[in-house]
Amino acid sequence: RASAVCLMGVLAIVIFAPLVLAHPPEARQRGFVVFWFVVSAFFNATWQIPLIVFREVITTAPHTMDNLPKFIAWWGYGFADAHYGRVTTWMMAEELWWLLAIAMSVYGLVLLRRGREPLAFVWLGVAGALESYNASLYIVENWLVDGFSNIADGSVLAQVLYWGFNPLWAFAAGLASYFSFRFVLERLERRERVGEAG
Repeated sequence: RASAVCLMGVLAIVIFAPLVLAHPPEARQRGFVVFWFVVSAFFNATWQIPLIVFREVITTAPHTMDNLPKFIAWWGYGFADAHYGRVTTWMMAEELWWLLAIAMSVYGLVLLRRGREPLAFVWLGVAGALESYNASLYIVENWLVDGFSNIADGSVLAQVLYWGFNPLWAFAAGLASYFSFRFVLERLERRERVGEAG
């Protein structure tokens, strides 16, 4: 759990770093949007998908020092949140929804790379909204259905991990969605002003 808390802190700093760089505000916001979706896709590919694909191996391996180097990446959060520790069907359903949003964001990033900015930011805006909804829905389900029984009892680190990671994902994705849709609206407004001036 302590290793996962350290990772969470590093991730939070890395995710929001583009917003504090010495660049104009729009460039910082665009950098954040691109970086968030790259980080989100990378995290999904290297942490969430292997957890589901290799769930039997990860969840049934004995909790020994010999196995720790192999499984610490998953055990750290899994020891805090039982849905991820057991890889429940609810957790897998949530991650499949996140995977759909990742696919949409990758398509948006490809469009952005090709210079099709308005359409790219629409795709990224929708992907970010889906991710934010997904992370928020997870918290609401844990509250209304599970009564937060999935969070390990008597562990401050488990609370820190749960209330650190889940709102972090929801907020970062929501902010990326907000910036993306704002870029689209600003471009439309500029086009309208040019049309009125012409």
